Amino acid sequence: MERLKTLAILSGVAGVVVMGFGAPVLAKVKQGQSGPAPTQTSGEQGADNSAQNLSRAVLGDAVRLCQLLVEDNRAIIDALQSEGWTHDIDYDVGNAPFYKELSAELYYENVGAAEIWGFMESYPGYDMGYCSFKISEPDFRFSIDSLNEMDGFVGEIQTSGEEVFGAWRQDSDTPMSFVHAYHNSDTFTYQITRINKTN
Repeated sequence: MERLKTLAILSGVAGVVVMGFGAPVLAKVKQGQSGPAPTQTSGEQGADNSAQNLSRAVLGDAVRLCQLLVEDNRAIIDALQSEGWTHDIDYDVGNAPFYKELSAELYYENVGAAEIWGFMESYPGYDMGYCSFKISEPDFRFSIDSLNEMDGFVGEIQTSGEEVFGAWRQDSDTPMSFVHAYHNSDTFTYQITRINKTN
C-alpha cells in the first residue's frame, strides 16, 4: 500500500475548478487518422463534433469526481451511486483514522472502462488528497485542451506525435493543487493532488 501511495504521488498531481462540460454523449465516433486531414463531409464533421463532445463530457466527469475525492467530500459517494459506479471506500486501511482510500469502476459506452482510485490523508494542520481517473485503451483519442480553461491554474500541454501530455498548478498558496493529464499510446489518465492547510 505504501508503495502504491508513493507511486501515485510521484506519477502525477492536482486540484481543479469544475467546468461545465455537459452530459456524456454516447455516440460512436471514428478514430483520428494521421497525416493531412481530408476534406470533411458534413457527416465527418458531425463525427468529429461528437468525439469532441464525448471527450469533454468524460473529462468533465474526471475533474468533478476527483475534485470531490481529494476534498474528502462525502458528496462523492452520492455521485458515484447515482451515476452507476461500482465503488468501495475503506476507512480502516493502514493508518486509520488518518488515511482512507476509494476505488470505483464504470464502463462508458463507446469510450471504455474507467477506473477511479484515490486516497485522503490527514496530518497536523494539513490534509492531502490524491485521485486518478484512468481509461485503458479508450475507443477514441481524448483532447485535454479544455483543461487550459481551468480558472486560477497555470500550465502547459506538450505533444509528441499522437501522444499528448499536460501539467498545471493552481496559482495560489492554499490549497496547493496540481494536475497531470495525458493520452499516450494506450491510456488516458487524469490525475490530481491537493494539499490544504487546515489551520
